Amino acid sequence: PSLVGSEMCIRDRYKTMIKTMSIKTPLNPEDYFLWFNQCADMFNQYVDWAFKVKSYNKNKAHKELYLNFREKFPTIPSALVQCVRDMALEAVKRDKFKSKPKKKNNSSLRLNKCLINLKGNSISVIHPNKRIKFNFDYADYFSNYKNAKFRSATLQYKKTSHTVVLNLQFEFPDTPLKAEGEIIGIDRGIYNIVSCSNGLQIKGSQIRARQRKDLFNKKNIQSKGTKSSKRKLKKLSGRYARFSANINHCISKQIVSIPNLKTIVFENLKNIGKKRKGKKLNKWIHSWSFHQLQTFTEYKALEKGIEVKYVDPRYTSQKCSRCGFRDKENRNQHQFKCKHCGFKYDADLNAAINIKQNYILSLTNKEQAVVNQPNVANSNV
Repeated sequence: PSLVGSEMCIRDRYKTMIKTMSIKTPLNPEDYFLWFNQCADMFNQYVDWAFKVKSYNKNKAHKELYLNFREKFPTIPSALVQCVRDMALEAVKRDKFKSKPKKKNNSSLRLNKCLINLKGNSISVIHPNKRIKFNFDYADYFSNYKNAKFRSATLQYKKTSHTVVLNLQFEFPDTPLKAEGEIIGIDRGIYNIVSCSNGLQIKGSQIRARQRKDLFNKKNIQSKGTKSSKRKLKKLSGRYARFSANINHCISKQIVSIPNLKTIVFENLKNIGKKRKGKKLNKWIHSWSFHQLQTFTEYKALEKGIEVKYVDPRYTSQKCSRCGFRDKENRNQHQFKCKHCGFKYDADLNAAINIKQNYILSLTNKEQAVVNQPNVANSNV
């Protein structure tokens, strides 16, 4: 067994960082197909129950459905039934009944510590017949995982390689945030993927060239409409997803490697995809995963004790970073020229400076609010 070489990272509510390491396994996927299909059926029934009673309470679901599932699927361990229940109800709670989650056959399974055991580089995992034990090697990049706390895992079937992969989740404590350092505002765009207030710019010419090439190939393949062309389209989509993830990893690593960095400030672009900016511009906005870049930067920054903050994105492209004058005509494509003071600069870099200044101004306003707040305990009411 060897490392796949992938890594994911999230933060939970207990101020710990959850990092995921994927490894290939010697497990035979055909041994698990029955479990995959039965657990998918069980997942969907849990979701149907949740929508029927309008509740995602795990205790109620356990009392209602657990015994029926144990009779219907006697080969599935009780701990796996509970894991499927947790996955289904957590998915419903996440979507808040706005959409109905559905699990397909051969979808991944969550494994708790009753179903998988990790000691050093030895793994013991549940199997339809008996537990299977095997060893794996930690790559140099993942050497710090040896001392981390193992939390849980997911069992995933890879259709392309016909293999079973284990995604192992480890718990890392957060690095203390830096007390001093530089604050950098970051503007994200189409022509310049990243523009920093310190002058760093990462252009998107390579990405746009790749997008044009993939779009040309996609149009040619779609025009055929054969089964083989559809298989080819799936390969292209996966290839582009890996390409964009790699670029975002490189960019985020370059950002957090800036010397003496204390705080990274982004624009809050939560609802940018819902705004109507024209067919062409909307297509450009959705052609790149800015949220993925943001997520990668967040967890890489937290590992180094760098704080990540967000500010209101309004008027950052129209305002002069020198005198504060705001006008739509200040910006002309890539160039910014203030109509009031004549300041000339790159439009994206000017926006990045405004993002930084907006964050510093928000800190100043908070400090003033605390100073001006009356002392209720000592006041005569």
